[in-house]
Amino acid sequence: MRAWLGSLICLTVGLGFLMSGSPRLNEIDGSFGPVILSSGTIVSGGSLSQSLVREGISNPEAYKIEKALKGYFNPRASRPGDLYEIFKSSAGDFLKLQYWPNRLEYFTVEKSSSGILLAGREKVALRQRL
Repeated sequence: MRAWLGSLICLTVGLGFLMSGSPRLNEIDGSFGPVILSSGTIVSGGSLSQSLVREGISNPEAYKIEKALKGYFNPRASRPGDLYEIFKSSAGDFLKLQYWPNRLEYFTVEKSSSGILLAGREKVALRQRL
């Protein structure tokens, strides 16, 4: 029961995120249906690749994701406590990775509708309060 509830929460969170404003994810392919979001942190002695595999990404796909990310961030520089978010289709296919080495920027790897992995770097918009 508890595992099922956790899956339901991940599915609900993923759908809420999709509806509340991930326009880049919507641009990938609007026909993928429900999105499952799983998130975690890099563990001590671990790596991004190990974390991806632990989340159900195959070794070859984890390698391709890291290779795409290398143009913006060296995955070997990942540290314990860094946050990652993985978006998958309800069939378990990889859609998107968001990797947060800090609270002010994150790196993305997204799969296009043609299967190409596209990477990028995003900065969190800050507002000045007076």
